[in-house]
Amino acid sequence: MDIDPPRKGMTRRSLIGSGLAASALFATAGVAFRPTPAMAVSPLSFDFENDPPFSFKFDGTSSRSLLPGWSSSSNTVALDAVRTRQTVTWTGTSGLVVRCESVTYADFPVVEWTVHFENTGSVNTPTLSEVLAIDTLLHGAALPSWTIHTNNGSTAAATDFAPTDLTLSSTPGEYKLFSTGGGRPTSGSLSPDEKAPGGAWPYYNFDWGGQGAIVALGWPGQWGLQTGLDTLGRAPVIGGMTNYDGPFGSTPTLYDLDLTQMYLEPGESIRTPLIVTLAWEGGDWIDAQNVWRKWFLRHNIPRPGGANPAPILAAAAAESSITAVQADASDYIGVMAAYQAQNLTPDNGGPLGWLWIDTGWFPIPGSVSPTDPEAWTYTGTWEPDPARFPNGMVEVTDEVRSYGAKTIVWHEPERCRPGTWLYDNHPEWLLAGGTDHRYLNWGNPDAYDWAVDTFTGLIADGGIELFRIDFNFTGPLPNWNATDVSGRRGATQAHWVEGWLAFLDQLRTTFPTMLIDNCASGGRRLDLESLRRSIPLTRSDLFRDSLGNQCHTFGLSSWIPCQGGTADAYSTYGIRSAMGWHLEAHLNDLLTSAPTSQQWMTYADGLAEWNLVKSCYFGDFYPLTSYSTSTADWIAYQFDRPDSGAGIVQAFARPSTPATSLTVQLRGVVPGATYDIWDVDNPTAVSSLSGAQLAAGVNMAPVPRPYAVTLAYQKQ
Repeated sequence: MDIDPPRKGMTRRSLIGSGLAASALFATAGVAFRPTPAMAVSPLSFDFENDPPFSFKFDGTSSRSLLPGWSSSSNTVALDAVRTRQTVTWTGTSGLVVRCESVTYADFPVVEWTVHFENTGSVNTPTLSEVLAIDTLLHGAALPSWTIHTNNGSTAAATDFAPTDLTLSSTPGEYKLFSTGGGRPTSGSLSPDEKAPGGAWPYYNFDWGGQGAIVALGWPGQWGLQTGLDTLGRAPVIGGMTNYDGPFGSTPTLYDLDLTQMYLEPGESIRTPLIVTLAWEGGDWIDAQNVWRKWFLRHNIPRPGGANPAPILAAAAAESSITAVQADASDYIGVMAAYQAQNLTPDNGGPLGWLWIDTGWFPIPGSVSPTDPEAWTYTGTWEPDPARFPNGMVEVTDEVRSYGAKTIVWHEPERCRPGTWLYDNHPEWLLAGGTDHRYLNWGNPDAYDWAVDTFTGLIADGGIELFRIDFNFTGPLPNWNATDVSGRRGATQAHWVEGWLAFLDQLRTTFPTMLIDNCASGGRRLDLESLRRSIPLTRSDLFRDSLGNQCHTFGLSSWIPCQGGTADAYSTYGIRSAMGWHLEAHLNDLLTSAPTSQQWMTYADGLAEWNLVKSCYFGDFYPLTSYSTSTADWIAYQFDRPDSGAGIVQAFARPSTPATSLTVQLRGVVPGATYDIWDVDNPTAVSSLSGAQLAAGVNMAPVPRPYAVTLAYQKQ
């Protein structure tokens, strides 16, 4: 079928009044999980008692030699109807106790594990070293090569999360080495030199043709992973916490990245990164990614009340670095009033769900000018600025609630600068290293207690419904290493990570219905452990960039369902480019100038469309074109809800795209079923096509460019 350009006079808001459009696309709760071909397989098999998939050295001797001679015990319990936990404990010499906790899922082909080390003795242990959270062989097909499907991390560029296929060769001596940058787990990108550490994306889909395995390493710190392939169809995979970030030699290995090397003090314990494996067979690697998405939604995101978190539509009012430290309570209240004055309802754009208060609401040192572009970075005095918020943050949040909306408020607990309360009063709570920017030491009990008391108080007193955590600048790795004492390499990082995760857990316990936003200069802390406790509202610090948003959705959606972009609020192309489970449409210019009536109409139409299709972002994801950052290329992708038969296709003809059509072949549709499909810009022109016809190809020819097409479909 041909999808024509929008006809004059048609708007997206007219979709809402359509009986067809108001069908299953609106169903947002209780997403069902229909099996895909790649789920028809058992989890990978690991013998945690006799051949555990991790390793370490203790006093210079490998655990492969030690553990068989240590006393051990195993205990298995059902955590719930679908998860079974096995705990294997080994008691060794010198008071060292090793505990591996693994979880097997009955509803997905997934096994995960974490290893803990504890000194139960009265003196320091010998050195614990070369701790590998994963040290195992993937058994696949004996082929000359496999493919690893992985991605970039984040660098605030259009190439953030760019998908990449790497060839894993069985040539002797060939291997791949991956790591992150600066201590933030998803900060960086793949290196052209495949033996140089890089990538900053601790998620890997090993594909040996029609079957494979996903391996993910969850650690909100510095990590490394190395893999290769032998001629017998086995891929050794080793990885864990590291303490080194370059420069590197010509052929570095994981052991050059400064693995853990420390003694444990009496009563001290540390843990390894979380490892998750997902086996797949049948379909292709994209089907496997959709099994991962389903597992992620069911088991690896915060689900207040046991349900998936509702999609979020937010608007920021004072995002710029200068405006942020000058805005006061009346400014934010005025933004809500201006929005309310447009009389936006669910039928013509939707009421604003969340008002986003970003940085700058706290007092800054008197020595810093409010017009300094870096004034917003002077964190460390955690209270609403009494001059600009004399009645506290609750004055704003109460007003926002009166409009039926909620509030997102930015915090950065871990960083402080000179002249702030934390920096000047408690330097002993901070990591060593640095003078201008310093980091809170989550491993310090007093610092941890202060953070819990301070930020739970801010949330409760301010009536904050979504707690936004940022983590800026280059990262804490040099500071962790500077804080380590001799003979204890990695101790600071290990305890810092545990403190960070405990802080998130405490917030969730105290405020069980509150979501936590996870930002670290945009998308640089997207590890599994952090994402079990928080969601990334800002996936990249490349803001309001339409091409970048398209690329980020294309790359990130295979791995993380709950995320989205920041949109140019007054451009249909910009809003569609940023649409996802989360959509942030900035209204910061309301503090300086009023949008025109046409801008408001474009904004309202875009929000109406998002409200129509938002539940589809819980569905399966299919890339429909190749990935590209070129302004001359189309890019397109599909979100499909197999439980309801609904879905959308989003396609983008970029500014320099030639005047040629694009044909996309839909996936996930049932060949023998009949579907209604329509262009949301022309909702009255509904076509009925079979799933086989949709899979054969749908054609789009946009005029003019740049142009964004949204197709919606519903199974009859």
